[in-house]
Amino acid sequence: MNRRGHDDFIPRCTNTDARGVCMYVGPCLECSNARARKRRDWIGVDLDGTLAHYDKWRGVAHIGAPIPAMVERVKRWLSEGRTVKIMTARAAPRDDGSEETAAFFIRRWCQEHLGQELEVTCVKDGYMVELWDDRAVSVEENTGRALAPSRRGLGD
Repeated sequence: MNRRGHDDFIPRCTNTDARGVCMYVGPCLECSNARARKRRDWIGVDLDGTLAHYDKWRGVAHIGAPIPAMVERVKRWLSEGRTVKIMTARAAPRDDGSEETAAFFIRRWCQEHLGQELEVTCVKDGYMVELWDDRAVSVEENTGRALAPSRRGLGD
């Protein structure tokens, strides 16, 4: 990495200074910095009701049976070299600190059913490229239009 956080791999882009260093501070679409960003991109997968069966809260240690279609999808992404993170409210900070305990059980569940531990988070960032979640309603970008109706009747 150079001093601006860019890869120094070829090909070099046209946005360079006299030393051949990309001048972009953020991701540059012409140079290898775009590849560096792609390596940080990740897919968020909700746990309860999406990756694991959920019918009611049974405590932090209980995680339902794996949902086969989603487990196979996640395994495929992982085999393709994609980064997958468990995006769950169980990881949200709590007064009693139980989010660490929850993350422990989630990582153990992932090891058992996915063959490896996955990062557990409750925070999305600019590198999250997609979120798979049973509660989300997909919205058309920059319009506010729902691409499917709310399953809970919360639409227009």
